[in-house]
Amino acid sequence: MDLFTFCLVIVASLANILLVSCAENRPQDMSQGIFCECCSATVKELTKKLQKKSSDPWEVKVVEAMEDICNVNNFRAYDYSPPTTIKGCKFIMDKFDEDIESVLIKKDPDPEKTICYEVTKACEGVDRTKKEKEEMDVRINDKKQNIKQQQPDDGIQRMNVDINDPNSASRLAEQIKQQIAEQQAMGGGGGSDDDDEQDDADEQEPEDDGDEGNEKSSKKTQSKDSDRAKTEL
Repeated sequence: MDLFTFCLVIVASLANILLVSCAENRPQDMSQGIFCECCSATVKELTKKLQKKSSDPWEVKVVEAMEDICNVNNFRAYDYSPPTTIKGCKFIMDKFDEDIESVLIKKDPDPEKTICYEVTKACEGVDRTKKEKEEMDVRINDKKQNIKQQQPDDGIQRMNVDINDPNSASRLAEQIKQQIAEQQAMGGGGGSDDDDEQDDADEQEPEDDGDEGNEKSSKKTQSKDSDRAKTEL
């Protein structure tokens, strides 16, 4: 084995060790971004419990707060679902409980930063301005199932066209024609411009009849006035 090959093997081994180490610092099937938010939620709930007034010593309050922190009732108002947040919470408490307890007992002024960035490194290198999409974890016989989340029905009809397909234009035109035909069959777009013009004409007809009636009434009045004038003469 030459020196170059030996160096490649060493680099590959180190990279593999680094990847395994990173994977061991968060739950399986959970991205770093979601794990970071789970850590943040856990520390926030711990802080809330410690802020409650109690006559117990501080150390006792810390232990009691940590005992039942990964409870579904604590994580109903966060970015990700309670099951996902609980999974991250349990991982953190199982792996870093002693370190977290030490941070809380010392009354760290910024426990979220210390725990989530330094102790667990859950948020290290994470851009928290961008929230990652949560995948649904559905298992049948311990096998994860691929579940596609359906988009809410917002009333907008979307076209399925691959822009890289050279025939995309013709496919799009065909889909538009099909949707128009479906709308006409359902009575959604059957009206024509001629029908609209006819409706406008019908609406204007009563106004014409009214004008003709006024003209006839005016002529009769003028005729009566003329007869009266002749009689007086």
